[in-house]
Amino acid sequence: MRMGICTVVAALGFCGGAMAQLSRVAYTPHLLQEGFGPHGEFLPNDGSEYCVPTSFTMAMYWLRANGLTQAVPKLTKQNALDTDLAIAGFYGTTPDGGTQSPSTGTVAAPPKILTYLALRGIAGVEVRKFNKPDYAKIQEAVQGSNIGVINIAWVNVTTKQRTNGHDVTVVATGIDASGGPAPTNVVINNPMAPETQYVPTETLVDFGAFTGYLAFLPGYLSKTGVVPVIEGVTIITPSSFSQPLAPYRPTTNLLLSATGGSMSVLAPIAGAKGITKSGASTVVFEASSRTTYRGRTRITGGGVVTRAASGPALGRGDIQLLAGSLSVAPHGSGTAAPVLGVRGRRFSFTGGTLGLSQLSLRSLVVNVDADLLRGENGTLVIAPSHGLDALGRTESLVLRGGVPESLVDDAGGVSPAILGLDRNGAGDFLRYDAARGFVRAGVAGIEADEEIFDGQTRTGTTLRLDGATVHGAGTLRLEGAISGLILNGGAVSTSRLVLDARENVVFAGKAGGRIDARIEGAGGLVVTGPGTLRLGAGNDYSGPTIVNGGTVAVANADGSATGRGDVTVRAGATITGTGQIGGSVRVEGTLHAGTQVGKMRVEGNARFAANGVFAWELGELKDEADGAGERWSVLETGGDLAFDGSGEAFEILELHFPPGKGPNGKLAFWRQPHRWVIARAGGKLDVTGLAIQDPRFTAGIFSIVASGKALVLAYKPSVL
Repeated sequence: MRMGICTVVAALGFCGGAMAQLSRVAYTPHLLQEGFGPHGEFLPNDGSEYCVPTSFTMAMYWLRANGLTQAVPKLTKQNALDTDLAIAGFYGTTPDGGTQSPSTGTVAAPPKILTYLALRGIAGVEVRKFNKPDYAKIQEAVQGSNIGVINIAWVNVTTKQRTNGHDVTVVATGIDASGGPAPTNVVINNPMAPETQYVPTETLVDFGAFTGYLAFLPGYLSKTGVVPVIEGVTIITPSSFSQPLAPYRPTTNLLLSATGGSMSVLAPIAGAKGITKSGASTVVFEASSRTTYRGRTRITGGGVVTRAASGPALGRGDIQLLAGSLSVAPHGSGTAAPVLGVRGRRFSFTGGTLGLSQLSLRSLVVNVDADLLRGENGTLVIAPSHGLDALGRTESLVLRGGVPESLVDDAGGVSPAILGLDRNGAGDFLRYDAARGFVRAGVAGIEADEEIFDGQTRTGTTLRLDGATVHGAGTLRLEGAISGLILNGGAVSTSRLVLDARENVVFAGKAGGRIDARIEGAGGLVVTGPGTLRLGAGNDYSGPTIVNGGTVAVANADGSATGRGDVTVRAGATITGTGQIGGSVRVEGTLHAGTQVGKMRVEGNARFAANGVFAWELGELKDEADGAGERWSVLETGGDLAFDGSGEAFEILELHFPPGKGPNGKLAFWRQPHRWVIARAGGKLDVTGLAIQDPRFTAGIFSIVASGKALVLAYKPSVL
């Protein structure tokens, strides 16, 4: 979304105590859905499918200019982008499919915008949708406090069939660019045009289902055999321009699934329903202290921030942290003591980070009154904003009843399933103090290289390597119910690493870590942390590899980097590299074959779950004739390769290009068609649910084709 913003932040006028309504033409900003390009901070797929949320966003800013300030945040490029992404999340806008209604294939169901407005604390809103509107209905969209979005259909004049659609914001009727009368004009802010457009209209009578107004949009009537027809108008009417924040009581469970950006929820949430947070966006609950909903809060991706200073911070139901982050960050200057989960409920974790943010407070004490439960192979990273030295002092996490027995290690401390994250990205072990809650365990890390000689074995339950390498011809053995290995830039390069513990948690700090030793034993690996864990040997451990967070890079030359067990990459985590994986892989997060480019081999099946990402990278401007696995990334499987979808959730093919050499018409390479084999399956290939995240560029379009057992990425330039 490019913004040629008319500066609309101006002093509001008042007349006799009542606010004077500001001009829609002057105070509706111009937001362009296209123009910034993919793979950056802007709308996916260059915004080419984002006309619906962009049109609504423009209209919302006129409401703000007239006093309904909670409709949207202050007008800046980032805030407008965040709003666009948030509305797109409610409407289910996708980079390749746009915004469609299941029944009509036109503009999405109007109540979706009601959900957005309700979360912003705006009640008493009426939304009306008119198909085949007469001119009077379009005029109504710009009267009083109304805002309106027009849906335009591209109609083939020969077949009289709708071929596509586009949404625009209506800002006036009946005037021309000079302000003079023009009785048939509709004045619009078009997400595809940088200036206000004054569009003459004409009634059509012979287009069957698409009888309506022919819109003389500049540049569009020159398209051979296709004309734009106004097929619908959505009118939104708030009860007033000035109203207090209203609580929101949803009638169904809320799904907050925007793919990026940040949205502030201003309304207190009440009622029996719950909230699921997915996608890469961040949702900030500003009124958390007055939030009383009783349904479950489920976090599967992105970030959730609660501003609660006291009382239940996220309602009164169960809380599930499966991936992403949950941050408690109250405003204020004194002491805040919010509660996560109430008695009789559960706070369970499988992955993700729990952040404590003191901000300007004197102290923050987060009380977990719910029962703390660990999900299967779960890990929890506790991240105080002022660092681990502040944990238990000015930023505290206190459990009612203390640490459950299932989360106490063999020495009486906190299980390595719960670890701390310092401000510098380093990890550490924790213990629990009855008065202060979680605190640093005080276990000394290894800061200088150590050698384990041939025939010697070093045994332990926990080990932290702070930039040091444990090396030599001997053996490092991890034991206990759950062992913990923290690599803050450290490495294990002994001859053998034996996993005697059933679960072995490996934390890779921001500086990353390496295990070059041959890993053996009956246990498995559970990987977390913000950094990359590099597995450099052919390994023989028999347990599973669970990647809860961070990145695992397979870099083995032979054998299996992940031993004999299967691999699960959970949401928010990544597996990458040019090595081999002996078992099967389930991808809920991201798989990126190669180290930038190169080949990854999975001996078993590779199955991408809903919202899983297959990241593909082109290293040089070469195509299939120049060698797969050398100039781009390739995934090979010995078994099945499945992108089988799940209802409306898709698996995503994410495209990456050399810096400055993405698809553009200035480079000769992108003026020609190309094909790349990006994956090969030894068994069945199912691409039913695979969608390219950013398929369309100004220079051309990408598509995917299943050719036998090969997954082919094809590129066709816009002009051949």
